[in-house]
Amino acid sequence: MELATDTVIKVELMVASETVTPDEVAARLGVAPDRAVLRGERRTPRSPASRFNRWELDLATGSSVMRIDDACAKLAALGDQVALSLGAIVREKNVSAAMVIVQRVTDPSDPQQYGIAISAAAVCWLGIAGASISIDQYLPEIEFDGQPRAEGTSELD
Repeated sequence: MELATDTVIKVELMVASETVTPDEVAARLGVAPDRAVLRGERRTPRSPASRFNRWELDLATGSSVMRIDDACAKLAALGDQVALSLGAIVREKNVSAAMVIVQRVTDPSDPQQYGIAISAAAVCWLGIAGASISIDQYLPEIEFDGQPRAEGTSELD
């Protein structure tokens, strides 16, 4: 999932499989994806070919980390039947499903940009669906004691 430069958070529901196509997922769930990628497709001629078929549904994109609440509400609003159908696909086929959260912290001094809270309703929905949670966080270079952190090290080194 690509994150636009002015975006702080992006959340999607992703279903991936080597064998099950996005059309099959859409038919079983009764929900059309926002994006569908077939195995072997390339985003650009120079990008690597996709190793998986992917069915992707946008849950939230925005300039505020408060959008995670919107994403959780949208996920839960898909309803139990969609969660049960997805759970059946995950159990029957070689399929994985995940709520994918990508967060870019743009201002390390802003406490509102830290922390991700996922609602109980979203966690329950994901459990029924057999889906995991994947979180990627991107932080700007942070200086310690006035010195930039060396490439490949952490503040714990």
